[in-house]
Amino acid sequence: MSTEQTQQIYDEMRMLESQYASISQQEAVLGNAYREAQSVAATMRAAKESPEIDTLVPVGSGVFLDAHISDSQSVILNVGAGIAIRKDIGYAANYIEMRIKELGVAIENAAGQKQQIAARIQQGRQEFERLAHSAAGPAKGDV
Repeated sequence: MSTEQTQQIYDEMRMLESQYASISQQEAVLGNAYREAQSVAATMRAAKESPEIDTLVPVGSGVFLDAHISDSQSVILNVGAGIAIRKDIGYAANYIEMRIKELGVAIENAAGQKQQIAARIQQGRQEFERLAHSAAGPAKGDV
């Protein structure tokens, strides 16, 4: 096995392992966003049933305030770029459900990418082993 081939396989394996780790991190972030969106959707479904809600509002560092929401039928929805709009809860619930579906697709895509990379890593390991065996030459009993 040539040093050049060994180095090439080693470099490719390192790159693939780095990509795998990066996608795993992305997948974890997407998973957290997915779970949060599901929680929001459940809260909004409950809010549709009651015009008023007693709740806890987080203010930071694990501190919460008791709050009474007198109008649970409209929400402020962050639409990005620092812009928030008031929408009825039905619209917001549909928006969140759509977001959950998008996150689900993104999670599936990340899992697919990880599978592809894992297969390429396995192929690289097999190629490395093949080159190592061919460089070692025939076994004593093979001569």
